Amino acid sequence: MKDKIIFLWVVFILSTPSVTTAEAPAVIAETAVAEEIPVASVPAPEPAPTLSFEEILKSGQINTFKTDRGIERSDLAAGYLLLKAEEAIKRGDLAEAERIGEAAAAFSPASPAPHFFLSHLVWTSRKTDLPAMVNHYFTALQLTVNDFWFSHSIAGTFLILFFFAILLALLTFLLFSFFSYSPLWIHKIYEGSRGYFHPVSAGLFFAGILFIPFVFGLSILWFLSVSFLLFWGFYSRSEKGIAVVFLIAVGLSAWSLPLLLTFFTAKSPMLNQMVRNHQEDFFWSPPEIDLAEPDWRGAVIHASYQTQKGDYRRAEEIYQEALDERPGMVLNNLGNLAFYLKEYPRSIDLYRQALNAESGLVSAHYNMSLAYREMLSFEEGTREYEIAKALDNGRVEGYTRKSVQFPNFPLIDERFEKMDLWRQAVTPHPEQIAHAEKIWQGMAGKIPLRRSAVVALLLLFGLGISSFLFERFYDASFCALCHKAICNRCRRTLLSYHLCGQCGTQFKSIKKSDMALLESEEKKVPRRLFPFFLFPGGGHFAMKRAVVGFILLSLFYFFAGYLFFGEVLFSSTHWHLHSGRWIWGPVAMVFLYIASTLDLMRIWSNESWL
Repeated sequence: MKDKIIFLWVVFILSTPSVTTAEAPAVIAETAVAEEIPVASVPAPEPAPTLSFEEILKSGQINTFKTDRGIERSDLAAGYLLLKAEEAIKRGDLAEAERIGEAAAAFSPASPAPHFFLSHLVWTSRKTDLPAMVNHYFTALQLTVNDFWFSHSIAGTFLILFFFAILLALLTFLLFSFFSYSPLWIHKIYEGSRGYFHPVSAGLFFAGILFIPFVFGLSILWFLSVSFLLFWGFYSRSEKGIAVVFLIAVGLSAWSLPLLLTFFTAKSPMLNQMVRNHQEDFFWSPPEIDLAEPDWRGAVIHASYQTQKGDYRRAEEIYQEALDERPGMVLNNLGNLAFYLKEYPRSIDLYRQALNAESGLVSAHYNMSLAYREMLSFEEGTREYEIAKALDNGRVEGYTRKSVQFPNFPLIDERFEKMDLWRQAVTPHPEQIAHAEKIWQGMAGKIPLRRSAVVALLLLFGLGISSFLFERFYDASFCALCHKAICNRCRRTLLSYHLCGQCGTQFKSIKKSDMALLESEEKKVPRRLFPFFLFPGGGHFAMKRAVVGFILLSLFYFFAGYLFFGEVLFSSTHWHLHSGRWIWGPVAMVFLYIASTLDLMRIWSNESWL
């Protein structure tokens, strides 16, 4: 009988829900308050020894650790694992390096870095496994679309290369203008001096006019403006279009310079922490923002971190500071905190308030459905779930997968959207505006940046009246046979062809063979322009296809810059396929050469460039 009583007592103890060590003091205290019984302070239990990330990695429990803590992503942890993988590579243990790389990809599945690392590892270790390399590489590229910092780095690299490609194409176009049209100016100066100037002296005089901005200590903007002013009357319509595009870029400098400078230097502490909030990536390190600063975004970031730590009461206090700025986001997240504190009616009320502040908030409907189910109100829960699906079925499916993957953290927090990150990245700050002002003054002198549009309009007006100011200089042209510069005084007209006096004496009468000769000679490109055919688009300048030539030349400089400087500019991570640029760059440049050559052949065969 005694044994049966002991057995029943043991079963009773084992079947009774126990109070956790974290909840025990609170339960005892609440009981003491209710019964007004003084209770001695209960000493805090000894904390259980926590394993380091290194020990968790060695134990093979990394996926369990991630699931228990609700870690969706951790770039720091993935970076740590990839450093370990690199150490394995140095030891020659490629199999271990690949295993750790796969673990990094599993621990932080939304990060492109592990897949770039694995693609590079496969490329260097077993080049025959091309499918695996391509799979990892294109998976990484796909992930970069949703990864802010990778997208930002790619966009920044693209903008830098694009800016310098346009600048180099513009300088090449001016160089073409110099080789193409300066003989006309030199001839006009020589003829206008009545023989006092030798052609060499006339050339030096024209060079002095061209570089006069530098003589007076002016900036490159004025050199470019004077160059366009001198050659404006000789330009074709498409060549004038390039000059107008340059002036438009100058006019937009007051807006574009601060924007670009802000974008290039966007990795500020605030933006960095906003990105971590967007990715819910606070594992290992707290936010690097002073909570005392009066910025509601910092409050949201710190509250999100406290939520991930499990300090829900502190998170509630911090969220109150951002309630007026983002009521929908904050009220939804406050509802989640109430849910985790098992205050389900209050959480539902907060979700209702969130929907009143921001109707159509899918996460609030989804979270409310879970709260109703915890209260065993399955009908109301199903109704809220169906409302959420009707608003955005794809998003709800993602929410459901997250709830299944992280059962301890089934709710959906509202975080900064990607649009918030891009808006922060391009919002100019006073410091960037001051730097943009200095850059502008380096290009345009002491004129304020805010006057850039006025400068562009004045330059456009100057180009417009230059046709009248230099009208008598713009009547020069080239001989159809010898391609020497000629003017009205020394020009002979044969049908629609302009000839110099010496070439004109060859034609006493017009024959059919003479017309064929004139046509074939006029199609010849002057030797001084031959070097431009070495570049895609350069030949289009000579064939009066300036816009197409400018586009092709800009693309050529862009891919050349990517080939030689892409590794330096794209410094977000060195775990990407280093040899990739030596594949895409040359392929793109070869394609440009082929496309440019075929288009030149088409133009030549159609004889449409004359």
